Amino acid sequence: RKLFDAFRNHQMVDLVIILDRSESIDCYQFQCAKDLLVRMVHYLVESGYTAVGPNHLRVAFISFGISVTSDFDGISETTQAEDLFSCNFESKIFDTIFPIKGSKVALALERAINIFTAGQKNRNSDGRQDLKQILIVVSDGESTDEGINTSGNSTLIKTAIRRLHEMDVQRFAIGQDHGWMDTADREETVISMATDR
Repeated sequence: RKLFDAFRNHQMVDLVIILDRSESIDCYQFQCAKDLLVRMVHYLVESGYTAVGPNHLRVAFISFGISVTSDFDGISETTQAEDLFSCNFESKIFDTIFPIKGSKVALALERAINIFTAGQKNRNSDGRQDLKQILIVVSDGESTDEGINTSGNSTLIKTAIRRLHEMDVQRFAIGQDHGWMDTADREETVISMATDR
């Protein structure tokens, strides 16, 4: 409900979706998560919550595993902003998981910060200030980022989350469990990425 309220209350929204496709994610769960997120974007537009374009909704999809990729960037790449559906954006999102162990959560969050920052500069160039930035992260909480302490939490993740908080980005986190979230540190990593705990 909070997600839909954010769209209802703001005309201009930049939405970044981060999808975990690391080796620890089951292929079926990955496809389910991808399909859910694509359907959600379609629903937001088709139900009238928002429209697509430079003065309305702009979307970016990031996926991560051993590395981070911007699968579709309609925020910092302004030429893609209106092409969300005409370019069949879902076809640009990777269909497979990384076959190599590694999960760069912090790097994915940093990529989101860079996209939000570039998007804000693009939006502010016309003097308009009514911009809502929303981040959705789907992950099993595993992190192989540098700076992991004994409890399994990455200082890089904490730093990225703090920066997103300072930017007033509303954050939603979805736990993707394939028997991996049985450790408190993985669960805590997912929970920590959300605005409301």
